[in-house]
Amino acid sequence: TYFESDHVVRPRAEKIVRLADGRIRQYRASVRDAEKAQLIASRASEPHKVRLKRGRGRIATATLAAKMLCVIGNKFAALDPFGAGVEMEADKPDWYDALNGLPGLLGSSLSETYELLRWVRFVESAIGRSRMRASEAKVSVPVELAVLLKKNELLARKFMSSRPASRAAASPAHHAFWEATHTAKEKYWSAVRLGFQGREVKIPFKALKKLLAVYAAKIEEGIGRAYDPARETCPTYFENEVTDYKVLPAKKSGKEVIVPKKFKQRRLPIFLEGPMHALRVENDPARAKAIYDHVRGSDLFDRKLSMYTVTSNLEKESPEIGRARVFSPGWLENQSVFLHMEYKWLLETLKKGLTTEFFTDLKAALVPFMDPKIYGRSIFENSSFIASSSFSNRKLHGTGFVARLSGSTAEFLDMWLRMNLGHEPFRLDAKGQLEFVLNPILPDWMFTTEETSRRIQLRDGFFSTITLPKSAYAFVFMGQTLITYMNSKGVSTFGPRRVSVKRMVLYDLQKKQVMIDGNVLPASHARALRDGQIRRIDAELG
Repeated sequence: TYFESDHVVRPRAEKIVRLADGRIRQYRASVRDAEKAQLIASRASEPHKVRLKRGRGRIATATLAAKMLCVIGNKFAALDPFGAGVEMEADKPDWYDALNGLPGLLGSSLSETYELLRWVRFVESAIGRSRMRASEAKVSVPVELAVLLKKNELLARKFMSSRPASRAAASPAHHAFWEATHTAKEKYWSAVRLGFQGREVKIPFKALKKLLAVYAAKIEEGIGRAYDPARETCPTYFENEVTDYKVLPAKKSGKEVIVPKKFKQRRLPIFLEGPMHALRVENDPARAKAIYDHVRGSDLFDRKLSMYTVTSNLEKESPEIGRARVFSPGWLENQSVFLHMEYKWLLETLKKGLTTEFFTDLKAALVPFMDPKIYGRSIFENSSFIASSSFSNRKLHGTGFVARLSGSTAEFLDMWLRMNLGHEPFRLDAKGQLEFVLNPILPDWMFTTEETSRRIQLRDGFFSTITLPKSAYAFVFMGQTLITYMNSKGVSTFGPRRVSVKRMVLYDLQKKQVMIDGNVLPASHARALRDGQIRRIDAELG
């Protein structure tokens, strides 16, 4: 189902305004729609679900593919006048909500563009892997959405640049594309304001693949204009200043209508968020390494703490960008080590195979490795932010503030799982059967240097003391299975001299042993592991 809100995003003619001093801003973009609110309130059950027949029919349902295409179509039509960032068209910035003033400056975000590209690639890949018969290989979408998707495709084809990417002011073609896509999107909004009409269009996979390929090419073109990884650190946020406009006669409301004719795009100082998203979609190892190197060589890297700050210096920015500008440098959302984003960055370096770089950063940036006397709290507890060396009080550099048990914890667990198991522990084999694979990513210094005893707790609540020999590493998987790696060579599981799992010994709940050569558990054992029927796995590395 689709969520029904009583708020709507206003069209450009209503939300772009001229201030007394002549500056153009975007204010009150999201407003409560009285008619929608009344319609929602009239429903006896499940009032906040979108209906057919313009809000008066049955609840509308969709496949996940259709819902993803709905987001893709709307985001694509929200690309800024330079085709670089996705506009903050509804009064909100993206993840970094401390830039709460940037939407008023007609701001846009390259982070959102990278994620749009990731979604497009994902749907392309999913339909490419489909085993459906040609007659069934279709996605049903509301007719209103089908119109928007097709219009976007035609406009992208029409305005695709044949020249090398340029960073100059938006060309007439760029502006024409912006004007046309936004008009199409606003028509879509108007059509579905109270709900879908009810008719659906089936888009064949073949046609959808062509459409998505055009979307991807146009998105990549805009990203190319915004960022060259060989020359600079990736930008994140833009202010899109209106430099020329016309004023249409006031309508019945008495409010003038501002129609932008030209824009000038200004980049804000660098943020960690942009490079993180760039790394997430980068498939070229050399370019991924370039992104990493540029960030580590930039002001985002705090050399005193060997950590990464959420922003670079914002002192030259106007307070109009939002509350981030109000805080002292190094504190809260202004140039501090915002743990959630730093952990996102670390996770992406691991996922992109920058393993040596990841473990170098890990020793300083991951809370469990910090000095509790400096951190100021238990190293078993995350913080919202850590005061960076930009903060005026040197005694607080490296100190964590505001306990945080979500956000960064999710990234920590993701890193922990990938280090212990590899990137895809459960997968399907060539016959579509479940299998379990052990491909740990562990440095040599994480293995024991002597015989060690540890007390562990499993899901059933029982505590147990285990003894590990020298050159071993152990962890509890899914709260129920103890997995131990034996590393007699004492080297890392990555790099040119890496070791890998050569054989495994499985112990079930009755302590019965099964030996498996290699690092793959076939279907029967993989299901048993997932169902909690295997108490322990000893894996030999070699």
